[in-house]
Amino acid sequence: MVTKYMGLSKYTLYQLDSFAVTGNRPVPVIGIIVSSIVAGFIAFVLYYGINKVGSDYLILKSAFLSLFVWAVLEFFLTVTLEGKTFPYRPVSGYLAEFLGAIFFGVVLGLAFKRYLIETTVKTK
Repeated sequence: MVTKYMGLSKYTLYQLDSFAVTGNRPVPVIGIIVSSIVAGFIAFVLYYGINKVGSDYLILKSAFLSLFVWAVLEFFLTVTLEGKTFPYRPVSGYLAEFLGAIFFGVVLGLAFKRYLIETTVKTK
């Protein structure tokens, strides 16, 4: 939301997520629900991925997972909706979302490292 009000992007993340559900009208409440589901899915995949491949370089792994999911969702949004139901976005919007995905991945990795990995090591 900050990037829209700073003038970096045309739509907020919640509006874009809402476009994916409604198709033609941005409803921020629907976007918040969709964003929460996607963030939960990323955390779920990261948690089970840690159990399989280990917790080394956790922040990097979470950032790359977040970027991968962002790229897949951007591809879906661009192919199915952008240009058809809402106008094309400027490149600055993609950059803002790219940086947001990295930020989310780093914060998720730090939270996992602090609250899951360290507490598991302390209890053993």
